[in-house]
Amino acid sequence: MSVGLLMSGENPHGPSVGDTEFEIAAALIRARMRAGLTQTQLATRMNTSQSTIARLESGRATPSWRTLKRFAEVTRTRLVFEFEPLKTKG
Repeated sequence: MSVGLLMSGENPHGPSVGDTEFEIAAALIRARMRAGLTQTQLATRMNTSQSTIARLESGRATPSWRTLKRFAEVTRTRLVFEFEPLKTKG
């Protein structure tokens, strides 16, 4: 999946079980880019590897709550979590 599609927030395959992972990956990319950081710079500040950041941003790895909080600190953003009601077809 391309960064452009992730950045747009559109899932090219339509809604699916993986939407949460997709949304997290897209949010991570947006936060890093708004902070003006490369994956390597972010990784250094988080004391991890660039390949770990790449896996998080691709959705191939699911971040822990601790990792999300650290990501937010380093990118100078606020981590927000909420439950939303499901939209029903009808």
